[in-house]
Amino acid sequence: MGLFILAQKVRRANVRGNKFMKLERGKLRRQGVLLYLAAFSMIVVLIIAIMGGYLYRFYHRTIYENFVESNEADLGAIESRHENDMEIISNVVSQINLSADCTEFMLDKQPLKSTKLEEQLYQYTSVSQFFGQLLYFYHGDQYLYNPKTSITLDNFVRIGLMLEKTSEQEFSDLLCAEDYQMKILPEQRASGYVKKYYMSDTNKLTVYLKTVAPKKNAVMIFLVPEKYYDELLGSGESEDGRNHYILYDGQIVSKREKAALESDSVLTELTNLYAKQTEKLNDGNQKEMAISESMIVDGVSMLVSMKTGVSGLVYVSMQPMSVFAGQIRSGMWGIVFLLLLCSIPAAFGILLLYRKIAGRIRRINMMLKKDDRPYDLENIETGIESLVKNNETLAKSNETLVRTNETHIPLKKSRFIGNLVRGVYRNEDEIRMDAAEAQIQIPESVSVFVVMVGDLGGDRGQSNEEKAEKEMLELIRQYPKLDGYRIKLISKTRNVFVIFASDRDQAEKMLVNFFKIGQVSCEEFVMAVSDYHEDLMEVPQAYLEADTAFDTRFIVDNSNMIRYQQASKVEHIEILPESFLRRLKNAIRAGNCDEADEVIDEICSKLKSSNHSLLSFRVLYNDILHILITEWNDTHVDFSNIYNVFLLSQCLTVQQFSDILHEVCHSLIEARQTNNDDKSDEPDMASKAVAYMKENYSSPDLTMAALAEVLSISPVTMSVEFKNRMGVNPSDYLGIIRMEKAKELLKTTSLKVKDVSAAVGYEDEHVFMRRFKKYVGKTPGQYRDEHTKQN
Repeated sequence: MGLFILAQKVRRANVRGNKFMKLERGKLRRQGVLLYLAAFSMIVVLIIAIMGGYLYRFYHRTIYENFVESNEADLGAIESRHENDMEIISNVVSQINLSADCTEFMLDKQPLKSTKLEEQLYQYTSVSQFFGQLLYFYHGDQYLYNPKTSITLDNFVRIGLMLEKTSEQEFSDLLCAEDYQMKILPEQRASGYVKKYYMSDTNKLTVYLKTVAPKKNAVMIFLVPEKYYDELLGSGESEDGRNHYILYDGQIVSKREKAALESDSVLTELTNLYAKQTEKLNDGNQKEMAISESMIVDGVSMLVSMKTGVSGLVYVSMQPMSVFAGQIRSGMWGIVFLLLLCSIPAAFGILLLYRKIAGRIRRINMMLKKDDRPYDLENIETGIESLVKNNETLAKSNETLVRTNETHIPLKKSRFIGNLVRGVYRNEDEIRMDAAEAQIQIPESVSVFVVMVGDLGGDRGQSNEEKAEKEMLELIRQYPKLDGYRIKLISKTRNVFVIFASDRDQAEKMLVNFFKIGQVSCEEFVMAVSDYHEDLMEVPQAYLEADTAFDTRFIVDNSNMIRYQQASKVEHIEILPESFLRRLKNAIRAGNCDEADEVIDEICSKLKSSNHSLLSFRVLYNDILHILITEWNDTHVDFSNIYNVFLLSQCLTVQQFSDILHEVCHSLIEARQTNNDDKSDEPDMASKAVAYMKENYSSPDLTMAALAEVLSISPVTMSVEFKNRMGVNPSDYLGIIRMEKAKELLKTTSLKVKDVSAAVGYEDEHVFMRRFKKYVGKTPGQYRDEHTKQN
């Protein structure tokens, strides 16, 4: 009985023990599941947090980059338009310089020239959308001119134009200054009769002063009204809240502010930013690149973008960072919603994936065994990083595209075409290199020609003209074997197109459509076409041909395009005798202005008597000038303002051609004399040789061997060093000295030719006469008779 009772107790204890173990196992199981779920939830939250962090970082960077790009694009549009207008006023000054015959005069002595000057100023002012009034002041006189009238300098600064922040004396000094640097008087209130009668619709003016190069004896005054900068920089309130500034030479030229800032604080911060931009430029970055930086200006956090133009003007756009913060806040809810949207399916997806891999949990003991397979967070991060990098690459590509669009390809094309027509290139390689930079395709086998068209606007205004120009340029792009661009001649109201063709049939089709566009644009449309040229160096001649054909529009049928070969008969252009060019070169080498003037007059007389056409004159003079300038291209003289093909195309008389040739030769002589003076501090071998030849030219025994012996140097060394220094052999230089002395004796004395020959070192009279005729182009007797008749 006792054993039975004991067994019952043991059984009951076992049952209670089993129940206890089951309860404990259940608790452990529940605890393991909870631990598993907690660990899994933490992993999901961690993944969502990492994704959210990357998304926010990417979103913040993208919004900031877009914010900066928007600011820089706005600044680029301002800089592009203003720089184009600055280029226009530079062209106006250059063209005024080419009209010295009607600009450099005194009103009291030549009053009729003032009318021509005023007409020219009116042409520029009437078509300008930049400056409202244009004035010209020649330092050699006391009068300033505008398109309507003239006024003395004293009256102009006293009652004509009075500026709020510029004194009369300061204004007068700036007008009389003689240096090349452009000067700008910042936007300020103005009064006086010039504003009252010619610009009454504006209260403030910005004044641009540009000296007329190279003589620096005149200044152009451009008056820009405030409405131009209201339109360019923006006025009133807008959502972007941008402030715009234009700076020059450490001062604010013009500004338009949505948020008023203290000017000194703005200048201080912008000066620091400009220094950083200058460092970047020195490191080799493009000058056209803008620099942007977030900074505190007058207590306000601003994004400041700065860009320096070709003209030296600095353009600045400021936008409050609060605008960027607002854009971030407006997009935050989108990120939160996106994360929530992603977290729900992500959690279910990961849970199902885990259950499918792990299977069922077989055993739960004291500790819940974790799954052997962890989540591969590294792959997730790698994917997100790849996504971010792809987006960064896309953003950089967009940035590169924006900067490429900001390189002003049309402006580069215009400059290239202008330089090509002016003939500034020395060979075809330079032409092709600059063409490639301007994105103009010149085929290997090329036929180049020039098309000159008249006013495209007619009575329909400038908008119609711009539309026609755009259609013509688009037409050129439609032909795969053609390329080209145009420049506009403001003084002649003409457009000049230079076309490069590898297929003349396509060129002819293009010309027909060109003429149709012009006829639709203007009823009295005129179009002239040059001959085809296969040498790129002949583009200046092609321009002269088109200009000549265009000038015949009043005497030929202009209902069709005017071709040069139809408008002018083909003529043989006679080449000048070599003696003329040789004498001219020798006169320049000898520094003899009188002899150079005499040779030029003889050239003009010969060409005038040969009954050449106007084009022949232009081509011959272009060749002569090109030969001289090319031979002495190391004189460091800028001939662009003295001679170019545009100036030749405006010459209508022999005297005008002669004036250009005189000025070029005198400039060469002065430059050579200056170079010789710089090198003559210590007399060198060549200087000693020249001095000895001038003292002993009359001796027949003066030979190169004798001269080398006097200088204690070998004849070969003397010849090489002398030519390197003087540009001519010593024997030829001695011949120049003897011929110049012989000319002087023939003009001023009655000595016989034989005696003149002996006086200049020639024992044989016949040798002297032969060399004199080769040098002068006439016998000694003919030369003396000519000058006797003139006297």
